Amino acid sequence: MWSLPIGLLLSSLDFSFASDVLPHAGVQVQLDAATVIGTTNGSVESFLGVPYAHPPVGDLRLRLPQLLESYNGTINASAYGHMCLQQLSSSQPVLPAEVADSLGPLLAQFAQDSDATQSEDCLNLNIIRPANISGNAKLPVLFWIYGGGFADGSNSM
Repeated sequence: MWSLPIGLLLSSLDFSFASDVLPHAGVQVQLDAATVIGTTNGSVESFLGVPYAHPPVGDLRLRLPQLLESYNGTINASAYGHMCLQQLSSSQPVLPAEVADSLGPLLAQFAQDSDATQSEDCLNLNIIRPANISGNAKLPVLFWIYGGGFADGSNSM
């Protein structure tokens, strides 16, 4: 079992507003030497699929994640990142019709994103915050690590 210094990672992300926000590009923030482009939906700004470690491929496959030292360039954070590789399972429980009918709307909120692609390069996180917030605001931080044993789940659920 391994763990990442998530507190250190989150405290190192400076999500202050970039001074040259382009109206057609969504909301932008500066992260190290990179411009991160996210989206705004009503009162919420989202930065999705932001990588937090080098892709675990090649020599990094099946090793502890290697944190990115710094960010550079432009990061398109307008869509969810890849989901980790999943096994197809036919052992998913089938709910009785009356239960499925009553829980359907609730369960739909947690449904797998059918557009999400699978890849070994799945070490990314989603950052969601209130829109138009000051770069130095002290906001609470909540992080969610989905489970599923490589059989079900992703950060786009």
